[in-house]
Parts: sequence; structure tokens; C-alpha cells
Amino acid sequence: MTWPIPAGLDAARAACVPVAFGTAYECLFTAGNLAEGQTVLIHAGAGGVGMAAIQLAKRAGATVISTASSDEKLERLKPLGLDHGVNYAAESFVERVNELTDSRGVDIVIDSIGGQNLVDSVSVLAYRGTLVSVGVAGRAGSAIEARFALDAQQHAARCLSGRRDSA
Repeated sequence: MTWPIPAGLDAARAACVPVAFGTAYECLFTAGNLAEGQTVLIHAGAGGVGMAAIQLAKRAGATVISTASSDEKLERLKPLGLDHGVNYAAESFVERVNELTDSRGVDIVIDSIGGQNLVDSVSVLAYRGTLVSVGVAGRAGSAIEARFALDAQQHAARCLSGRRDSA
């Protein structure tokens, strides 16, 4: 795929846009089937894919919850469309998301952390919610058994924008 580079933007900077926004789009809309009125939890909102996902989800009419490691980072995400921020260094995202959704859960989780974060994300999914794993920034494996997701009528997806795994 190719896109025209806007006037005044050099090619190196322009090359960053489809990486973040393309990945966020694939995760939200192709794997996650995000629709207007849904609620999405985006982990690592202050990262490139996270910031792109916040903007795309908000533009699609979703309620956007995101995690970050500081209140300052969360504050910077508000102009991008963040409705609710969770400082995971200061509070449990599971508890906070359950508070924010009256224990209903979220329709979609975009997780780029992996490890225990991915495992904990299953518990905040709404009925028939979708968990999209897009990376392992936490560099830890996770022990999710498919039967737990299936028992709760939830869907797990792996979003790999532009990459091919050999596994």
C-alpha cells in the first residue's frame, strides 16, 4: 500500500504514521470489530499504537479507557479523545475498569503488554467481548487457557499488522 506524503512532511516522519495508525486500525476494526457506542480499553495509551488507537476509537464513537504509567501521560491523552485514564502504577486497572463500567466490562481490550496484563485483561471483558493482543512489551509470556475465554463467551484475537509470525 502507498499513501501520498503531505506537503511539508519529510518521508522519515511520514513513514511512522501508517505503522501506528495501521496497526491500531487493524486491531480496533478488523480484529476487534469496534462499533459506535462500545467501550474499549487501550493499554499503553501513551505509546504510538496506543495514541493512534485512542484517536481512532474516539472518532468511531466509542468510550475510551486507557492505561499509562503516570497521571501526566494520561493528562496528555485527553485531547486525543481519552474519556477515562487509569494510572496502572497507582491503581489496579481491573478494579478501575469495573468501577467505570459498573462491572459490565469493556467490549474490546487492545493489549500490547502481554504477560500478566493480558491475563488480567480477560477479567474486564464484557459478555462477548474481544481481547486483541498486539505485542509483548512486558516481555513476559502469559498462561491464558482458551477455555476461560470461551466459557465467558469472549473472543481472543491476535493482531499482527504487516508482520508474519513463523509459529
